[in-house]
Amino acid sequence: MQQFIEKYSEEILGTLSGFDRLVFRAAPRRLCSFYRDHSREIVVAKGMEEYLWQNKIYFKDFGQYVRRISSRIKNRFLKPFQEQKLPVVFVRDPKLDKDQLARELAAKQQIDSGLVCAISTVEPSPTFEYVKSRIASRVRPCHVLYQYQKHPELGWLYARIQTWFPFRVQICINGREPDGAAGIAVPTARQLLCVYRGLHACPGVAGPATEDQLGGVVAGFCPTTQSVA
Repeated sequence: MQQFIEKYSEEILGTLSGFDRLVFRAAPRRLCSFYRDHSREIVVAKGMEEYLWQNKIYFKDFGQYVRRISSRIKNRFLKPFQEQKLPVVFVRDPKLDKDQLARELAAKQQIDSGLVCAISTVEPSPTFEYVKSRIASRVRPCHVLYQYQKHPELGWLYARIQTWFPFRVQICINGREPDGAAGIAVPTARQLLCVYRGLHACPGVAGPATEDQLGGVVAGFCPTTQSVA
């Protein structure tokens, strides 16, 4: 690895290392701006309010609007699994090991590469709701979707998206395969850069997102290994 770093030192901005796995998280920064309103005793989601103002959406219509966007996110996320007739499983038990479940489904379906399954569940997540004529920040149960796959170069990984604003994204790349079947997946610096850029392509990071952009947030959701040169 040190030889690789020395050889491509002019192209590498930094390195990441760990004992097991790498986890990337992202959220639209412009939406995640807050301040406390002491008179109302709420945390006001300033970024979300600005998004609604810019898109000419009344605060009172917030719930109806986000349900429509959430439905589009779910449909886009699940579409490749439905087209390939891959398992889509709803998990009620929060203690269930989702990674183990996905591996069992991969073995059952005899999947050696590509998409494996989608797992749907409900988890406490930071989000927004219409409260006292403002858009407030809350932690509440939200529908989330996990996408598991065996990537030909990055190995076993999953991608998670919160299907309600602010659509937080998480991608976990496993640094090893415990069963030894696939060997050790070592992502190159170029591949990791692709993953990082893919995460931060989320609408609203660099500026206000439109409804169409949010509807397509998962169009290229999984990490790729295409060249970024």
